[in-house]
Amino acid sequence: MHDVAIENPPPKTAPFGVLWSVTQRCNLNCKYCHASGSSTDFFELPYEDLKKIADILHRVNCRNIVINGGEPLTRDNIFNLIDYVRRDDIRVAINTNGTLVDEKAAKFFGDRELVVGVSIDGPNEFINSITRGSGTLKKAVNAVKLLVKHGAIVNILVDVTRFNFDYILGICRLADKLGVEIVCLQDFHPIGRGEGRYGDFTLTPRQEKSILRTMTQIAKRFPDLKINQEGFAYWATLGHPDDGREKKMEPNLICEGKSCQRGMYIDAHGHMYMCPSLWMIPLGNVLEDDIMDAWENSEGSKIFRDLGEIPVTKIPGCADCEHNRQCCGGCRGDAFMLYGDWLAAHPRCPYGPNFPYKKK
Repeated sequence: MHDVAIENPPPKTAPFGVLWSVTQRCNLNCKYCHASGSSTDFFELPYEDLKKIADILHRVNCRNIVINGGEPLTRDNIFNLIDYVRRDDIRVAINTNGTLVDEKAAKFFGDRELVVGVSIDGPNEFINSITRGSGTLKKAVNAVKLLVKHGAIVNILVDVTRFNFDYILGICRLADKLGVEIVCLQDFHPIGRGEGRYGDFTLTPRQEKSILRTMTQIAKRFPDLKINQEGFAYWATLGHPDDGREKKMEPNLICEGKSCQRGMYIDAHGHMYMCPSLWMIPLGNVLEDDIMDAWENSEGSKIFRDLGEIPVTKIPGCADCEHNRQCCGGCRGDAFMLYGDWLAAHPRCPYGPNFPYKKK
């Protein structure tokens, strides 16, 4: 068969979704912050550079952009930036700690029907304050009320740790009472300010064994809540009849089907990564390097794609595991950060040799 020339080939596209930290500045000091946000020691690009990044993401046809920080609402021009990014039906969402959301901000988000992620780590002030600081829950709850009132789509973001695991039902009860549509249960990663603190925050063996029961209780009690729990419940659902992962004939590859193959993280400096957990293999800087060339041909990209060709059976404990045709072995960024080895067994896997977590 002869090759057929395509007169107008479709343009190459960037990763489908981008998490973009538009500032490292934050009015809080959360113990696990991946961006190490701060009110005194932070970096942020000039507004004109942010517009240039937005133009680049538009040019390569990125379809989903999540504005992140630090705390995005610390930027005076954040509303102008959001409207600038939203051209051409680009779907834009924003993550915030909620403490700076006022009537004006809530109306702005509601008028544009944005998805607004609001971070809440506990159903009461004491539990929430363990990771997010004193007095933050009241402000976050007030933000949610204003956002719901003005028609924004609210996504409560919960970083699940050993301190709030036993209160997840209470957090969902609070979300349901506030009229929230989505609750995202996020896994803790040892990056940013969380580096070196994995043993302080990761779930206990008892809690790991309780995940499925907890998720079942949530589904029964709050049927109208959409629960995003992909990372949090990754191992707990393996082998369960309702688990959506297809069992293949051959073992999975270690990065197969993961979001780090489809998305990109851009930090406050403009540095590009596959995701925040893979900060150790940068792709380049979006203001200095061609985004598509960085995504496809940079040294970091090659390292990641070489890793992606390794079967999960190379991870200790995975070769003989009955789930290795569904499971990819968990986050490789976590494995590298915790053990200095891309192929180390993840400490949350109940079938692996590092469960429960053991320091290297």
